[in-house]
Amino acid sequence: MLKKILQKISWKTRKIILSIDILTLLLHTNYQEWGIDLIRVNYGFKSYSLFKFTFILPNGADRRRVTFELDLFFLRQPLFDHYIYLSDRELWSLRGMSEWENIQYKILKKLFEFNYR
Repeated sequence: MLKKILQKISWKTRKIILSIDILTLLLHTNYQEWGIDLIRVNYGFKSYSLFKFTFILPNGADRRRVTFELDLFFLRQPLFDHYIYLSDRELWSLRGMSEWENIQYKILKKLFEFNYR
């Protein structure tokens, strides 16, 4: 009886991928990150943080300058998704973007391009 109930619970929750971390201190992790992460929620394969500030130091081989990552009030992932949407719209839209979308795209591009140089 108990085995059947546990199997049912396991089957119903098989698609839920969720973890919550209260405080994470990053001291040269596998990705060579340093920083702090306060209240991180991993849902699916995306990560959201109340406050996250991490940086990666240059190593002389593939990274020539310090890169930063900042997340405030769980906003980084939704803003990045919107940036990807605007980037695709700029590339594939026949009519182009509106002036407001163009301003949004330039701001988000400045915000996210610093990490990828």
